[in-house]
Amino acid sequence: MLIASSKSDKEMTSLDLAHDEIGPRLAAHLRSLYPKHAAKRLATDFGVEEVTARGWLAGKRPSNRHMDRMFARWGRAFFDFLYAPIAGATDIDSRLDRVAADVAALQAELRRARDAEAARRVA
Repeated sequence: MLIASSKSDKEMTSLDLAHDEIGPRLAAHLRSLYPKHAAKRLATDFGVEEVTARGWLAGKRPSNRHMDRMFARWGRAFFDFLYAPIAGATDIDSRLDRVAADVAALQAELRRARDAEAARRVA
């Protein structure tokens, strides 16, 4: 299933193709969260008809309103999982850079604390 577009298959960008992965990724996530009676439970949790919930479980993207409610319910980790194909390596690389900077700052703080403790013992 490709998103509705006036582009030919040759003109589809990687963003278009990644966007197309969201429905199936969401469906897999929903099935893992709702292993039994998924459509009925989703319909109840999100205030939709069961036919709508069955569509989500089949890979159809929810409306923006329902996506917003899902993000509010499941948080940033859910957002990151769902949009990983769109975010690509650049986002992952920037996150790794931030983590590396945090680790370096913690190591520097630990060294300062150890140095201060050693200086106190000498004095």
